[in-house]
Amino acid sequence: MGRRAFWLLFAILMLVLGIYRFIDGSAKKAEYDEFMSKAVSVSAVCTNVWDYETTDEDGYSSTNTFADAVYEYNGEEYTAKGLHVKFNQKEGDTVTIYINSDNPSENRQQFTNGGFYLELEIATIFIGAGLVIILIYIVLGIISLVFRGSRRR
Repeated sequence: MGRRAFWLLFAILMLVLGIYRFIDGSAKKAEYDEFMSKAVSVSAVCTNVWDYETTDEDGYSSTNTFADAVYEYNGEEYTAKGLHVKFNQKEGDTVTIYINSDNPSENRQQFTNGGFYLELEIATIFIGAGLVIILIYIVLGIISLVFRGSRRR
């Protein structure tokens, strides 16, 4: 595979990946916004809290804290599993979650829009980079054709 073909394939891959991430991120945000527009907030009591540590290839480690919690709605008790909580959260502490009043077992935490927007911005960067590389490829192809034509004269 030649150098030009590699860059064209790379650009197409970036473009496709960017478009996929943009569509996927937009759909997730729309679904989340739809849920939250009808959600009811409730207080849940943490019943199990744990830390989860990850280490990347460079040796950088990070710790996230998660919890299971119970909450009541209309006299019934429900459980929320795997909530992302603050690092100092303990069993017995309360957290706010949001539920679907038609199906109280369906629950979510409130997210900041920053996460959704970051995903969409990264997707836009991939789309832009793919388009720039394709545009460069096209311009270089046109220049190549022009010079070939002028050499024949």
